[in-house]
Parts: sequence; structure tokens; C-alpha cells
Amino acid sequence: MISTVPRAAVAVTTLNSGWPDLVVAVGMAGLFLSSSVQILRRAGHEIAHGH
Repeated sequence: MISTVPRAAVAVTTLNSGWPDLVVAVGMAGLFLSSSVQILRRAGHEIAHGH
């Protein structure tokens, strides 16, 4: 994901469009939401089972 951001910056400059940034932002948001859901599920499991 790290190399994706500079590539998007080059694409924004080359294409003169904000779409590459938007695509990367959506991907990063999806990754964040996925990890957040996993953390909340594990926390709920630990609370339910007294760990």
C-alpha cells in the first residue's frame, strides 16, 4: 500500500484528475474498516468469555 500512494500522485499529475487519489483513499478506508471490525469482534469475544 505504501508504494500505491506515490503512484497515485504521479497518476493525478499525469491525468490531471483526482480519481487516482479517490481510488487509493477508498482502498485505505476499506482496509481501516476491515481491521476495525476484526478488532471489535475479538474484543467482544474476549469480553464474552472473560479473557
